[in-house]
Amino acid sequence: MKSLCTTAAVLALSGGQLLAQAPASLATIPETDTFEIHSEIVDADFQISVSFPFGYHQMADAQFPVLYLPDAWWTFGMATDIARVLSADQLIPPMLVVGIGYPGGLGDAIALRVRDMTFRQSAGVEQIIAQEVAAFGPHPPLTSGGADDFLRFLTEELAPRIERAYRGDPNQRVLHGHSLGGSFVVDAVFRRPEAFTHYIASAPALMIDVGVSFLNENEFAAATESVSVSLYVAVGLLDAPELVASVAALVDTLTVREYKGFRWEVSRLEGQTHRSVMPVVLRDGLRWIFRDSTR
Repeated sequence: MKSLCTTAAVLALSGGQLLAQAPASLATIPETDTFEIHSEIVDADFQISVSFPFGYHQMADAQFPVLYLPDAWWTFGMATDIARVLSADQLIPPMLVVGIGYPGGLGDAIALRVRDMTFRQSAGVEQIIAQEVAAFGPHPPLTSGGADDFLRFLTEELAPRIERAYRGDPNQRVLHGHSLGGSFVVDAVFRRPEAFTHYIASAPALMIDVGVSFLNENEFAAATESVSVSLYVAVGLLDAPELVASVAALVDTLTVREYKGFRWEVSRLEGQTHRSVMPVVLRDGLRWIFRDSTR
């Protein structure tokens, strides 16, 4: 179980030191907006960041694909730059990037992501995160199993607001997640595939909680033979062996299922670690998703 440090919680280990040394006056990302939203479904507050593509204000009648990012504190700036560079070279369409974060400090973010990215309660996951989160300051009590509510918040409360206020395209919703967030993405495909049109999972921790992601897929397979979404998954081969093996098991499962309408790709990346894989997955995943629409 200690290996979960390399998956669900490890994202925080170096980031906390950097945040502690941040200057008093922080840099800002141009062409962005932020707001807080209270979710009635989760009964919690979220800090939302939105970045606009180049030329957004000149395209007053256009709708844009939207990339949704749990773990905004880690991925929002990175994904904004990647999306803007790719769209500038016409490798993907111009798109909005939406980061979903939490009011409070890093300890809050690490603790609350466990609540929001696990689909069933797991004392084992809570125990391991508890060993890591103490180093990052005060945090709420650790709970798990709230991912169904979090997914409903994304699709029923947040996405409609983004589509109404920022001209997001409801027919082009992309969900990205890393590590524990990556397993959340894979689980979402097999629990509510209609929630998003495209899914990107970076280093998904599919082995946590005795492989509950595979239980979700098995239940889905018993009920249907089709799923009309796209899923891009990638893992670095320098990641924890058990995580790499769990992604290989996903490939085997999807190959056997042969779901109708399901477009999927799994990449195993030489020389990439658990964290270094993130920008590569965002770059390659977005290009893979939109490759037909930009030709």
